[in-house]
Amino acid sequence: MLPPHATPSSKTAAAISSPSLTTTTKAGPTASSARVDRILAYEQATGADLVICHAARRQYSPDGRTVYEPALGMDMTPGPHGQPLIDLFLLGRPIWGPAGKCATCSQMARCGVYRSLGGFDEDLRRGEDSEFNLRLALAGGHITRLSDELVTQEITISADKRFEEQCRNARYLVEMHRGPLSRCSWYRFTVVWLEMKYD
Repeated sequence: MLPPHATPSSKTAAAISSPSLTTTTKAGPTASSARVDRILAYEQATGADLVICHAARRQYSPDGRTVYEPALGMDMTPGPHGQPLIDLFLLGRPIWGPAGKCATCSQMARCGVYRSLGGFDEDLRRGEDSEFNLRLALAGGHITRLSDELVTQEITISADKRFEEQCRNARYLVEMHRGPLSRCSWYRFTVVWLEMKYD
């Protein structure tokens, strides 16, 4: 499924998802143009044709706490790509450089990137961002970021955050990407680990 703003006439798209969160993207041309400029500069510097840019977020919890959530990637070039990025999303192996998240609500890329990767998996209610970015990594894509807060989120409670749903999604992702896991001899271990974690 293509993100909501991925119309044929648009060259870049900001992906907004996750019904468990109330998400607000900061309005105005500056917020969007900053990510567009970052993508264009990254493409020119690296020659990469599959580039996704994430921005930082400000999260508001029901108890009143606020958290600055940095985005995955680096403010420099090149950002995460190749096998380290695959290992991050497939095995949870930490990647060198600043830690951060890859939420779709803070994501922007060319529409052609979403189309070439087949969009988001509609069977996933949680973790669709990581699964999409895993396919990006397997296709040789790159991730870059902005440290500026361009998105605010109000955290809520919803059915798709239930333990059972997280378990289903984790097992679904493992079976979907059984091939890459088997090639690196991690499939059986991952299945057993999920059984121990969720059973």
